[in-house]
Amino acid sequence: MTINNYELALEILSELKRVGIRTSIFGFNGTFTPEELNTITKLTLTGTTSLEDIEKLPNLRELNIYSDDISSMPGNTIPNINQIHDFKPLELASSLQILRILNDNFLTELDLTNLPNLHKLQLINNTHLKYLKGLDKLTGLEEVVLLNNGIATIENISDYIAHTQDTAINIFDLTMFPFTFGNNPKTRHYLEAKLASGLSNLSFAEKVSFDDGSFLLDYYKVKNMYLRVKQILRNLNIQDPPTFEDIKNIHKYIAFSLKYDYDGLDYRDKNYRNTLNKDIKGKDYFMNRFKLMNTSYAAIVNRKAVCEGYVNMMIFMLNTIGIEAKQVRVSISNELELEHTILKFKYNDEWYYADPEKERETKEIDLFAFSFEEFSKKYSLPYKEYLDNEQAKGMELKQNAH
Repeated sequence: MTINNYELALEILSELKRVGIRTSIFGFNGTFTPEELNTITKLTLTGTTSLEDIEKLPNLRELNIYSDDISSMPGNTIPNINQIHDFKPLELASSLQILRILNDNFLTELDLTNLPNLHKLQLINNTHLKYLKGLDKLTGLEEVVLLNNGIATIENISDYIAHTQDTAINIFDLTMFPFTFGNNPKTRHYLEAKLASGLSNLSFAEKVSFDDGSFLLDYYKVKNMYLRVKQILRNLNIQDPPTFEDIKNIHKYIAFSLKYDYDGLDYRDKNYRNTLNKDIKGKDYFMNRFKLMNTSYAAIVNRKAVCEGYVNMMIFMLNTIGIEAKQVRVSISNELELEHTILKFKYNDEWYYADPEKERETKEIDLFAFSFEEFSKKYSLPYKEYLDNEQAKGMELKQNAH
């Protein structure tokens, strides 16, 4: 049987060599025996452009689609990324039990309806993924992690909650809360009833740059954050729908009402390495404490944070009023280390950049609503921003052609 997708064929060949079924690549032309294809139960794809012929692997149980994390790579690097523009072939891989897609910059929608055997799902750092279909139909899920994607909500959330009462790891991105639960009291009350009776393990996570890249929060802490944000929005007289001036007022509020957490940063600098290298009791507590200052929770509840906390608070507030916003890692001093966090937000189909934390140094609003071209002169931007900018230009040219 011939695998026409040569990139996939090479991955299959590599796996067959790994398990000792093939020992030579001499004369390889993409052809395998049915028996060879039947032995493939696990594949990891990197640097590929197509999922064509994935259905020819009838016993594929685990599929990992990994790209480099270009959100933390300087703009002058050459990353190893997948460029898969059509994920529909996945719908034919009905034997899949484990699916992981990490750091994909081209995934925009994913349909899981025809994957009834799926029990582990990790979708992480796929920032253009906005539409996830069929998750509510899966009844055997043991692990779900949806972190730092573009997903605002999922279909039939009550069905999903009912079907995942035994799911041991069940994590949604924090930015999903406003759309899925915050603005939907009926669904919120349904989840609260399930949590109270021990029939849901759903929690939330926020991407942070420190340590393992996420900070876990239970439902009630997130609800507390959401209610505080709603009160702030009322105090700021934010309109519905919000105006551009409303967004600027949120930016101004965050810039001038929070305190920079110098004490927390000093504590972390003095204790992190010592804690990391020792097997000490309560290590998880200390690691979470080290990450706290980078979170929106610290900014909203404790009223103090570092730059990433400022940004995460603004993202959460903008999500609450229906404005798409994303974190951006940048360098101020050099191109070797992306040590500062800013954000970009979308308004009237245009992306704008802002840096609320640095405003505290100037006491003026002079780092708000810059274009990509303008901010790329102020900061060293990561590879992802250059790729996103090129993709946006391509979509605009395509739309104008029609």
